[in-house]
This record gives sequence, structure tokens and C-alpha cells, in this order.
Amino acid sequence: MFNIKLNINLQMTYIIFLLITTTLQVLVLNKAEKIANYINLVDKPDRLRKFQKKPTPLIGGLIICLILFLNLFFLRLSGELFIKNIFIYLFPIITLIGLIDDKYDLTANVKFLITILFFLVFFYFYEDLIIKELRFSSFKHVQSIFEFMSVPLTILCCLLLTNSMNMIDGKNGLCASTQVIILFFIGFYIMKESYLNYGYINFKDENLYLIFLYSLLLFIFLYFNLKGLIFLGDAGAFLGSFIIIYLILDVYSNNSPVLKCEQIFFLLILPGIDMLRVFIYRLINKKNPFKGDNEHLHHLLEQKFKSHKKITLILGLGLIIPNLIIIFYSTKMLIFLIIYLLIYSLSIRYLYKIRT
Repeated sequence: MFNIKLNINLQMTYIIFLLITTTLQVLVLNKAEKIANYINLVDKPDRLRKFQKKPTPLIGGLIICLILFLNLFFLRLSGELFIKNIFIYLFPIITLIGLIDDKYDLTANVKFLITILFFLVFFYFYEDLIIKELRFSSFKHVQSIFEFMSVPLTILCCLLLTNSMNMIDGKNGLCASTQVIILFFIGFYIMKESYLNYGYINFKDENLYLIFLYSLLLFIFLYFNLKGLIFLGDAGAFLGSFIIIYLILDVYSNNSPVLKCEQIFFLLILPGIDMLRVFIYRLINKKNPFKGDNEHLHHLLEQKFKSHKKITLILGLGLIIPNLIIIFYSTKMLIFLIIYLLIYSLSIRYLYKIRT
């Protein structure tokens, strides 16, 4: 009885703490302009790639990181959450890397090297998350990865995901909503795995709580972001990418029966194929593949749909629909992949015709 009362008291204490910190987030977001001006973290329109009407605070990712850290650290101290200490201290570091990039506009090579070093440190502490084999749901064959290739391959995947998430951060609401959608489906797979293994859903799973908490903070941010009052910035793109990487690898490393290579591919399909297309376009045109331009799908859609909300909705559906389909028709993923790539290619061709 004492333990039950103690648990209830801890839960109530945390609910109060969560309400206080989310209220703090709203208050800070309301004062974002003053804070951003004070620390000189403002995104100014240049009429080349930045078309917002006025200088906009670039501290959305920083604010979310601080509130997330406060909540996870509180839970860690209370013993209610057992996420490893290293993760709690690493996600602020990757956010800081993005924040430095926001402030000083690091070159692609410098950012690339710093990010590699970060992931080397991350996998030093989380060796169990390194990809050692490729498991598929379409067929039973398991492809082992040579030991000397496992770390480079894992880091390469992390860099690609981070870069793709950073590249879609071009319209209000787009990066944050994409993160929420991916987190939703990761949460679904975690709950499905729990049900298959135990016959019930373990809502106390630490990864589920991380998804809930981070998604909640993103939803609060989205209210201000869709109004054009604040941007997520590279700090927020890096933070979200790292959390998604951690969750996917943590679930996959436990030999998940539901989250395999195909499911992971579809989770990241839209930002992934758009990044690949833009990279190829830049290389063909002898441009730096890491240097920003206006060739992304969201830039092309802006010619047809001027509204940021419409663009975000279209791209959101472009990620939600294929992931919903493969949940119900998992045996026909290859067919849906071909159809998806065909629709994507035709859409790009149509949008380029509008441009010319």
C-alpha cells in the first residue's frame, strides 16, 4: 500500500512538473524575439532562400531542448525513468552543434566532421545500437555486416537522416510536423511489439514516454511556428534527428519483429528520396551537394501552393499515407514503393514544368 501511494505521489508530482515546464515553454516562446535578439540568433530574410517577412527567432530547437532536458532529468532523479544518463547529456550536445551552425553558419565540411565525431562518441557509449545485420520483413534472409563496416555504415545512416531532416526545414511547420509523424509511427511499432511479446501494451515503456514528451513539446512549438513567430533552426533539426535515430536503433537492436529495414525505409521515405534527388541534381550541375538551394520538393510546391500550411499538409500526407498502407499491406511493400517513386517522379516533373 505504501508503494502504491508513493508511486501515485510521484506521478502527481511529475504531472505538476510537466505542466510547469510546458507553461514555461509557452512563456519563453512568447518572448522568443527578445531572447533571440539578445543572443543574436535571428534568421534574416535575404530574398534568395529566406522569404519570411521579417527577421525571425532561430531558437525553437534550443527551447525544446531545455524543456526536454528538465523533464528527463527530473524523471531520472525521481527514479521513474531509466533512460541512460549518457543519452540525457548527449542530446543537448547535438542541439548545441546545430545552434552553433545557426549562429555562425558553419561550412558543410566542418559540420560534417563535427557530426561524425559526435556519432563516434555516441556509439562508443551505445555500442549495442550499432547496426550489425540487416533484417527484412519481405523475406527471411538476414544479411550480416562485416565488423569493420558496421560502425561506418551506422554513422553513414545517421548522417543521411540528420541531413535529410535539416534539408526539409524550409517551410513553417514542415520539419516539426515531419518529426511528429515519424515519432507517431515509431510509437505504433513499439506498442505493436509490446502487444505481440506480452499480450498487452506497456505504456510505461521509456521510449514511448520519450515520444510522448518530445511530440508534446513539438506541438506547442508548432502553434507559434505556423504563425511565423519562431523557427526550429538547425538546433531543432539536429535534436529531432538524434531522437529519431536513438529510437529506431534502440528498437531495431532488440531484434524487433515489427520494425525492420523496410519499415524504417518507409518511415524516412519522403525526406530521404528528396535529399537523394537534390544531391544528384547538384552533382550533375557541378554544385556542392551540401550547399543549400531552392530545389527541394517544398520549394517546388511553393510555386503551386503559396500557403505554408498547405505545403506542410501535402508533404505530411505524403509521409503518412505510405506508412499507413504498409501497416495493413506489409506483404506488398515493393509494389507500393514502385508506385510511390513513380508518383514522386511525375510530381517533380510536373512542378518543374510549372517553373519553366
